[in-house]
Amino acid sequence: MSAGNGTPWGSAAGEEVWAGSGVVVEGSELPTFSAAAKVRVGVTIVLFVSSAGGNLAVLWSVTRPQPSQLRPSPVRRLFAHLAAADLLVTFVVMPLDAIWNITVQWLAGDISCRTLMFLKLMAMYSAAFLPVVIGLDRQAAVLNPLGSRSGVRKLLRAAWGLSFLLALPQLFLFHIVHRAGPVPFTQCVTKGSFKARWQETTYNLFTFCCLFLLPLTAMAICYSRIVLSVSSPQTRKGSHGETPIPRP
Repeated sequence: MSAGNGTPWGSAAGEEVWAGSGVVVEGSELPTFSAAAKVRVGVTIVLFVSSAGGNLAVLWSVTRPQPSQLRPSPVRRLFAHLAAADLLVTFVVMPLDAIWNITVQWLAGDISCRTLMFLKLMAMYSAAFLPVVIGLDRQAAVLNPLGSRSGVRKLLRAAWGLSFLLALPQLFLFHIVHRAGPVPFTQCVTKGSFKARWQETTYNLFTFCCLFLLPLTAMAICYSRIVLSVSSPQTRKGSHGETPIPRP
């Protein structure tokens, strides 16, 4: 597996692997637009339409001016950024995978190969990091309700900045490789970018941890602390206690 794509397309050990997302390779044969790839394209189109419509509606709802507010609340700002990250996935990752399934090989040139692989992984990182920011904000609101909320913007900048930095290696790892014949074929791969298999494995493991394990762990900690705080005896006593009425 190469970071930023769902199936193996290249190898550091020098094997001839010519596979884009959703295609089948048997032996040394070139990949074809298989039945499984056709199903993936159909599912991707359905998900694209539903995701685009839903996230555009959310983005419009949280960014439209509110008569009672001079500027957006921190919660509305957080959901606007989350919708923007989801739209980045929708308009970069989904069309890229669908078109690649159809064309099988890469037809857009080397610069677009590097750029789109970078944007693809950045979109996935941002969609993973922004829910963590929301979890941290909810944790702060519950555990310290009277505290300042000025840190939301810093967390948002950190999430987008980390997404950009962690996706940067894609610009240097991916490139196009040509196969001359008997049938000309071009693919966007990481083939030759790693000197040894363990380097590729380490990079993919690092990407998996940053993309899935760390955000999941951070959100689990945040919401566990929220649940423990809300269900603690002191909290229940404070919420159900009666305020004494002063006597004259």
